[in-house]
Amino acid sequence: MCSLATPETAGGWGTFERLCVPTPPADAKEKMIVPVSCIHVATRKRVGKAQRGPEMLKVGHIVYDVLFLEPTAKGTFKRIGRGVIFDKNIMKDFDLTEAEEFQLE
Repeated sequence: MCSLATPETAGGWGTFERLCVPTPPADAKEKMIVPVSCIHVATRKRVGKAQRGPEMLKVGHIVYDVLFLEPTAKGTFKRIGRGVIFDKNIMKDFDLTEAEEFQLE
């Protein structure tokens, strides 16, 4: 998962139960980006085995748990997956958004 502002940088991971992804043309030379909406549902410290690598992957780093959503024809949303955001720049984007009310199916 990545931000649209920095699609070359992984900022988290996601698993999708259902996601309609168009088939790219056979001669496509670039990666395909499928925009998906998500909501922040929890904040927690990453737990598990210590890993080498960027600070964002180390135990104790704050991560955001998110649900990926798709709008429905009824004006509601349905869950299509879940994931974790560990990139601080994407987390800042979430922190700047205003709270909204919506309904899940």
